[in-house]
This record gives sequence, C-alpha cells and structure tokens, in this order.
Amino acid sequence: MKTKLLPLYLRLFLTVGLTALTRPALHADDNVATSTVKLSAPDKPATLRINLPWADIHLTGVDGDAVTVESTVAAHGTQDNHDTGLRRLDEESNFMLSEHDNLVSLTLAGDNPAAGGNNAAYKISLPRTMALDVKTELGGDLTIKDLSGDIEINTTNGDVQLEGLAGSVIVNTMNGAVHANYARAPQKVISLTTMNGEIDLQVPADTKANVQLRTQNGSILTDFDKAKLKTKAASKPDRNIPTVPAVPSTGTLTEVPPTPPNIGGKVITGTLNGGGVDLTLSSMNGKITLRQSNKSAAASTADSKTKDNITVTFQDPDNFTDASDRNSTLTSADVLNELRDYIQQTAAPLLATGSKLTITFLDLDLAGMIRPDRDNIRLMTGTTFPRAHVKFQLLGADGTVVKEGERKLVDLNYQQTITLMNRSDPLGYDKQLLRDWLLKEFPKRR
Repeated sequence: MKTKLLPLYLRLFLTVGLTALTRPALHADDNVATSTVKLSAPDKPATLRINLPWADIHLTGVDGDAVTVESTVAAHGTQDNHDTGLRRLDEESNFMLSEHDNLVSLTLAGDNPAAGGNNAAYKISLPRTMALDVKTELGGDLTIKDLSGDIEINTTNGDVQLEGLAGSVIVNTMNGAVHANYARAPQKVISLTTMNGEIDLQVPADTKANVQLRTQNGSILTDFDKAKLKTKAASKPDRNIPTVPAVPSTGTLTEVPPTPPNIGGKVITGTLNGGGVDLTLSSMNGKITLRQSNKSAAASTADSKTKDNITVTFQDPDNFTDASDRNSTLTSADVLNELRDYIQQTAAPLLATGSKLTITFLDLDLAGMIRPDRDNIRLMTGTTFPRAHVKFQLLGADGTVVKEGERKLVDLNYQQTITLMNRSDPLGYDKQLLRDWLLKEFPKRR
C-alpha cells in the first residue's frame, strides 16, 4: 500500500493522540483519590455515564451494587485547604461521582475542569450488568472488561480495548485502534468505527449476524470459513447514497449509527451463520479483522500438577481477567505453565520436609495491557498492575492442616518495586508479586 499524506487536521489529531501516551500513570505513591456510590435500586437497570475531556480509563465489571472510582485527579470536596495550611479560594480541577435513580455520572468540575484532564487516569469498577456511556472530547486510552450491559463510546484520540462483552457495543473514535472480544454470541447491534486505526472483533463461532465490513485503506480479513460467512464485495460505493441498515432475519429494522463516507474504498457485506444481529466494522485508514473467539489452549491447565509436594491449579483459566501471551488476547497455556513452574520452584525451599502445599488460582490479571496495534507489546501503566486471587492449604508431614486461606494479591507499586533480576522477564512483574506473597505467607523453614 502506498503511503498517503493525511490532511493537516488529521495530522494534528494524531499528534495530540501521541502526546497523550506520555501522560503520567496511576501509581500507588501518587495522591490517588477514591470515591464510591451505590445504586438506588440494584435490581433495576442502571447506567454509568462518563464525560471527561481527556483521560486514560480502565473499567472492570464486578459483582455488587456500587461504582468505585480511583483517580489521580482529586475527588470533589476533598481538598479545601492548601498543603501549607492556607485556605484555597479557587477550586482546582476535581472529579465528581454522583448517583440519582440508578444513573451514575462521572464528570470533571472546578474553575478550569479541562486542565485536570491532561494528567488524568481512572480505575473504575462497576456492576457488570450496568450500561455504559463514555465520552472523552480530546482523547485517552480506554479499557473495558467483563461487562454484559450495553456500551456506547465516543472519543477522539486513543485506543479502545473491550474484553468479555455480552451486550450491544457502539464505538466511534477518530484516531485509535478498536479491539473487542465477546464472551458469548452477541444478541444486539455491534458498530465499531474509527477514522485512523485497525479494528479487530472476536465473536463466538455460533454468532448469527448481518455483516458489513468497510475500509478505504486497509485489508479485510477473517478466519470464518465460507460456509459460515457468506459474503459479496462492492467497490467504490456512491458517496451520495446513505448507508442503509441491514434487515435482520426477524424482519424488523434495527438502526445502525452512520459510518464515515467510504469513498473509493471496499465494502464487504454478507451473513454469518444465516444472519441475525447487525454487525458493522468501518475504518477509513486501517485493516478490518473479524475472527472467532475460540476457547484457548489453557483449558488443559485446569488439571492439577504436582512437583515437590506442591500442587498448583488454575480454576477455569479461560475466564481469568488477563492471562494472555504477546501473540493473542486469549488465555495462554504457556504463560500459566511458566507461572506454575515458578511457584513450585520458589515455594519448595520454604516448606518443611514432608509438608504438602496446594494453591488454586481463582483469577489472574497480568501486569500491563496487550496492545495488538503495536506489534503485541504489553504496555505497562499505573492502572494495569498485577493481581491474583488464590486460595491455599498447607499440610504438615502428619497430614494436619498447618495453614489455609484465601488471598487477593495486588502490587499497586509494581513499577517501582521490580528487581533487576525480573525486569527483563516478560512475566517479571507477575512473578515478583507471587514471590513476595510466598515469602510472606510461608517463612523459610528452620
């Protein structure tokens, strides 16, 4: 493909987007502010609405009835006095989290709220069934995991990473890649649109959809075979003909958000497994990929494996938050096996002769976030710290229980505490989290 010179306004947008990558991350030693609100009616539909000028946002769906926000920006009403003891008369930028009738809103306030967006990072947990409406006017990367509610995203600069989806997803961005992975076959509209960036959508093999794939400068790829995905191509669509929503097999007309004009580009339309929900992927400058979200090879790692009387089990690993290697967003058996070997090697010298240790992983979230748009580099930020949820049991040589329990491990300051030995290891941050826990939980035998 020949290199094309982008218009000036697009180059300016790209410059702003790249500048966003240099913003400070959220670290444990920062002045991290936390705010929580509960839903008025947890048993009824709820929505989280985010309207921020510029922010890196990491959202995770959890069980519960509350929305919790951690941020490098101060929470509203928490900083009335200056560090010197003087009373501050103006109001610095701060975030406001509020709830009314199951509508939760996250916004910026203060005398100059836009200024507070330049160095903003947010880590948000919310009930996994909530609907989500996100708007960032200038940019920032966005990561969303394990939400089953409907999602709508409008942003200007920044990549969008969506994992473990179940509801409708509508994404519109100017400069940034969009990567989405469905946990089960979608039953509602999917529309992913970017002006500059690739789009990669993974859906289960049994997904039924009416498909429209559009790109002007980029390839269109899939791993669905011809029997499942039946398509036809149309080149150089008429710029004066508006996009017409597809008619699902039910006979009802489903509205699809308009896509950017695709002049002189390529349009692939068709049906997946006979047709169903409307699925639209559109990029002006970037490739389009529609692939199957197959179960990973990690299922075999659920089997217990014992070495030196230390048994390590990964329970339901394909549902872990993040246990992927550098080549995929799917759970990797190689990653889990390497962590198992490391645990057994590290724990063996700590245990008394004849004792037996069993460790079961209930969840795992590796440090960093995979970036397929950047040659599968795992990007480390202050909001992507390593986490693990484990339960364990230690038996003595006589078979009695010496110690047992359940632990949620996390290293909020992982980028500062990493040792020189682990720094060059792709799993170094995660191994150090596990090593620190083992040394603390099981003091070395005497």
